[in-house]
Amino acid sequence: MIHTPKLVWLLIFFASTAQAGVNHKNGNFYIAYTDLIKGPLFEVTRTYNSKSTDIGLFGFGWGSDFESHLIVGPSGTPIIYHHGAGATGYFKPRVADQRYKALLTASIKKMVEVSNEEIARKSGIDDTERQRLKDEVHTKLQERGYRVAQWKRFLRDGKVTPPPVPGWYRIFLRLQLQL
Repeated sequence: MIHTPKLVWLLIFFASTAQAGVNHKNGNFYIAYTDLIKGPLFEVTRTYNSKSTDIGLFGFGWGSDFESHLIVGPSGTPIIYHHGAGATGYFKPRVADQRYKALLTASIKKMVEVSNEEIARKSGIDDTERQRLKDEVHTKLQERGYRVAQWKRFLRDGKVTPPPVPGWYRIFLRLQLQL
């Protein structure tokens, strides 16, 4: 039986192609290996990203297209995570209507409640520090990146449920889940 670390080392040494680089703006090191190509439609490529905090199929910092996934964001709009490239794609309506704004506001309110409950359970901090943490979380939830990261964590932990989504999006999610 081959253990996962040995499998990773085998893939590293027998990769068919590799591309690497360093982003000069932020010092991010990245490298991609294409391990398997089966015709024009199937390819296994894994990417290491030194800035990634995810643990993928190939280990910490590694990702692949197989790990890309879609979730319903706090406003009811789709968010796609590209684990091979480390990017996140946010989708929203061209015009933010009342439904969009109401869903986003309700989701932020729910995340504030859940965060406040987590802060209330922390021990060893006084009331002043507790209030500072609550204010900090409320401010951070206005930033999209932090809000989506918290939303994803709360979804995973079962602390929030996704808002209802339009019919076309439910069909899109089913198609994505079947691939």
